[in-house]
Amino acid sequence: MDAGSLSDNYVSMAFKTVIITGANTGLGFHCAKSIANSGQNWHIILACRNLDKAKEAKQQLIKECDYRALSIMKLDLGSLQSVRDFVEAFKLGSFGELDGLICNAGLQFSVGNYKTLDGYEITFGVNHLGHFLLTNLLLAQMSENARIIVVGSGTHDPDKFEGKIEPAKYLGAKRLSHAELSSELTGMQRYTTSKLCNLLFTYELNRRLRNSISSITVNAYDPGGVPQTNLLRGEISGFLKIMRALMKSGIVRAIFNAFGIQISTPQKSGNAMAKLLLEKELDGISGKFFQLTKEVSSSKDSRNLEFAQDLWSASMKMVQLDKQ
Repeated sequence: MDAGSLSDNYVSMAFKTVIITGANTGLGFHCAKSIANSGQNWHIILACRNLDKAKEAKQQLIKECDYRALSIMKLDLGSLQSVRDFVEAFKLGSFGELDGLICNAGLQFSVGNYKTLDGYEITFGVNHLGHFLLTNLLLAQMSENARIIVVGSGTHDPDKFEGKIEPAKYLGAKRLSHAELSSELTGMQRYTTSKLCNLLFTYELNRRLRNSISSITVNAYDPGGVPQTNLLRGEISGFLKIMRALMKSGIVRAIFNAFGIQISTPQKSGNAMAKLLLEKELDGISGKFFQLTKEVSSSKDSRNLEFAQDLWSASMKMVQLDKQ
């Protein structure tokens, strides 16, 4: 870990600081690259589970962008202790205040049941719970106008074409957090439901920030369909293999786009995600859902207050923030 090895210089040069989870590849990497090329003097922390891959990503960014305001820190969102260790390391790293947090990392298993180190269903645990704890623990470290970006997905919405394939089903946080209690969900449904949780979390956090008269903003982001990512883990079902192959075809992408399904690339989606952090015109904008650079509506379930309050309350207990 090289947390803080360059931070003192950057703080003294009035660099702002952003943390990007899962920044060693895909959207996160290209988001970091876009920020590095923005000319806005950001100290970029690549928060990654695999430090060797993070080091490779850092070196690639230095080479391609001629940019050195970069640090790598270990973060395994499948371990609540790792999240806590990460936050403590950040506090001790002389980074100054945190100006941006991009909750990008995520995973999907199409078949099989897997658990986090804490025993929670892994899709729910990594895509929602790890980021829930990380964000809440970092709030006290954030600057007055910090921006939080939570990566969601249009697949959470059953009223949209991509959401009809394997519709999200909010079964209650307790059931979603345990594979044996939510066995009726397919691997894809676990993913789409975790993306629904990302929206519920974003909107509830926004409500709480506004109630506390905070100027920190939080928005959700849909990168569109990006087949060239490492989202899928483990064995891949035949259906998903076919879908991934089809989305790489220019003709099929055009057909998908005609149905309102944005098929994108890691570069395009990463650049759009960076704009949510960088663009001046987004000052004060909070509680919104963006697909690439366009504000869009989200599902009816994502606006369900009962779901949001259940998710927040249960998540607080799971990560033991209710005792603090």
